[in-house]
Amino acid sequence: MAVFTHITKEDLKDFLKNYSFNNLDFIKGINEGIQNTNYKVGIDSNDYILTIYENITDTSDINFFLELMIHYHQIISNAQHQLRILKINQLVE
Repeated sequence: MAVFTHITKEDLKDFLKNYSFNNLDFIKGINEGIQNTNYKVGIDSNDYILTIYENITDTSDINFFLELMIHYHQIISNAQHQLRILKINQLVE
């Protein structure tokens, strides 16, 4: 099981008070994985992955993972944008 750090819905609701989210729909542990704790989280009808990095002692490691996630987000966002343009072009033709 890959949920090492257990978080309740109430714990996460309390944490999210500091951010501009309205409704925590659900929190569900993801059992796959070997090193970090991952949860699938529904917030304001959107799905997110919450990752808790376990046992990282070197801050450069966390910076690497955060930069990697930002990089992947940019690639995915660009691909989604390109698909929208393709769909619009198909409708116009």
